Amino acid sequence: MGNSIPSTLISALLSGAIRAITLRVQRIGDSVLGAVPVDPSVVFQWNGEMGLALNVANSNNLQTTWGVLGAALTALEDYMQSQNVWGSAQFTIFDGANEVGQGTLN
Repeated sequence: MGNSIPSTLISALLSGAIRAITLRVQRIGDSVLGAVPVDPSVVFQWNGEMGLALNVANSNNLQTTWGVLGAALTALEDYMQSQNVWGSAQFTIFDGANEVGQGTLN
């Protein structure tokens, strides 16, 4: 994880994405993420201030769900908060033993 991005911006981006995902699951239910129209390999994109972006893509020919993504982002936020280390990140998303996605935050 890099530290060139202000921690407040990263925290705000992750919190906003997690809130939106949680509300979506509560209102509509859990389902597979769809492709972002601009880039078919990206299934989730959330933009923050100063060009900060969170992007998630499916991996291993498997699909990420809203609920699994929410849990992964919550774990990432919890880790950054507990270690007091906020920065850009690349992360892998698992659903049980299966790798279902890859993410970047930068």
